[in-house]
Amino acid sequence: RSPCPAMNALANHGYFPRNGRNISLQQFISSIKDVYNFEEKITSGIVAVYQPFTTTGNNNTLNLNDLDHHSEPKPNIIPSPRTLLQSGDIANVSVHCPDPGEFDGSLSRSDLALGDNHSFNETIWNTVAAHFQNKTISIPTAAKARKDRFAAARAANKEFDTSDATANGGRGTTALYLLVMRGQFRETKTKFVQIFFREFAGSSRGAGVSPMCGYMLIWCTGQDRIPFNEGWRRSNRTITMEELGGLVEKIRAAE
Repeated sequence: RSPCPAMNALANHGYFPRNGRNISLQQFISSIKDVYNFEEKITSGIVAVYQPFTTTGNNNTLNLNDLDHHSEPKPNIIPSPRTLLQSGDIANVSVHCPDPGEFDGSLSRSDLALGDNHSFNETIWNTVAAHFQNKTISIPTAAKARKDRFAAARAANKEFDTSDATANGGRGTTALYLLVMRGQFRETKTKFVQIFFREFAGSSRGAGVSPMCGYMLIWCTGQDRIPFNEGWRRSNRTITMEELGGLVEKIRAAE
């Protein structure tokens, strides 16, 4: 599928084609909005970042594995996350976020220079999840988990991209899972995040699977599941650019 749990989960639950191929740009926009309740500025911005890397032969469609694209490191010219996200300038987002779904220091994937930037890496995720010792995940805890993962990846990868764009990509990922997996609760539940990153989905939207089917489904559908069965529901309040940018800044400050 892709290196992005949020996008994989949409395919695993049938909001995208389950094979992750030939997804229309409109389907990207509408599914992300409907399931995660992002405002259109965010969903359109996500698609604007992904679209230049399509390999389908049709500029109006994408494959999830197009998100594997990894650019050369860029100069540290990125504006602050709050400025960039609040601006709603989609062209600017595309320029300063050259990697559509993959970047060094991922919370759950290895770096491209180390061989596989696509597949879920249990060992890497366990180092991140080890920080989550409480029932909910606070901003300082999430920030430390991201910072420590970034440092470990940098130590392991001699070609590690140290640009601000990469650091902010990690902060953005952290902000996104905190906001999305908070859902209708006041705080982000640890069990929701664990399921989102590491468990597999069932055969229908919101459904689980029996253990005897697990090994086959984990091979064909990937790791990422939305925790409907455990009580997660999308936020009643639309997640805005301003909220996302503000949380990225709080994560930066907490590091």
